Amino acid sequence: MIMDLATVILLFLTLYVLQAIVILAGLKRLPQATGHAQPRVSIVIAARNEEHSIARCINSACAQTYSMSSYEVIVVDDDSTDATGEIISQHVERYGHLRSVRTDSKSALRGKARALAAGIEAASGEIILVTDADCRVPPTWVEETVRYFASDVGLVGGMTLQDATTPFGGMQSLDWAYLLGIAASSVALGGSFGCIGNNLAFRKKAYEAVGGYSSLPFSVTEDYTLVRAIRKTGAWKHVSPIDPRVLVESEPCRDVASLFRQKHRWGRGGLDVPLLGFLIMAIGWGVHVL
Repeated sequence: MIMDLATVILLFLTLYVLQAIVILAGLKRLPQATGHAQPRVSIVIAARNEEHSIARCINSACAQTYSMSSYEVIVVDDDSTDATGEIISQHVERYGHLRSVRTDSKSALRGKARALAAGIEAASGEIILVTDADCRVPPTWVEETVRYFASDVGLVGGMTLQDATTPFGGMQSLDWAYLLGIAASSVALGGSFGCIGNNLAFRKKAYEAVGGYSSLPFSVTEDYTLVRAIRKTGAWKHVSPIDPRVLVESEPCRDVASLFRQKHRWGRGGLDVPLLGFLIMAIGWGVHVL
């Protein structure tokens, strides 16, 4: 039995190292920020019952180094039943470039896609940046993200790590770093194994060209569905830099049950990922658990 377990561990570690070699090859091809234009930008944040974290998220989004006249922050209150709406209203009074939007109860859309669609529809920006209400974005997030939008780039995916103040949070952050490193590497090598919707940017006209969320099939991973749809048009390049100036921080899952629900949701939403993508995720997760 001990030998069997040792063999399994050795197999996982061997595959892990081989993956790391391929990942490093892709990471050497990561894009460089070269743009100097200052397009109009809209940050869209979907919030549902986020009274404990929404203030931190709004404050970070509204404190950007980007010219205040060139960007706006739109927070979508997705039928919250706690104090989220009240907190958003208080911050709207404080920040002149912050707006609040509510989801349309008559919309045929479901889940987070409904809230994002409402925010994007209200957005005036040429570039849309999306993050989650439980995240904190760096002050250079907008300024440095737009620099990756060369004229032929329609999608920019960023890295997100979790607050690693506990061993459990640290394990999750390691897992995210590994999986998002793979995602960035795969994009650099011409493929796509995933993205993270709390640090995602795209051109609004690329979004509109695929019909927006109202034209896309429902998915619990609406971010990946949108990225795949835009990539399939072949009209835009997709880049995924690893840059500390655009690194977003997220709150980790608090317990094993919530972590399981997160992984289950990712698995359901990523059923269209190639088999190789599932294999890579399984190897990484297995090694990190071991």
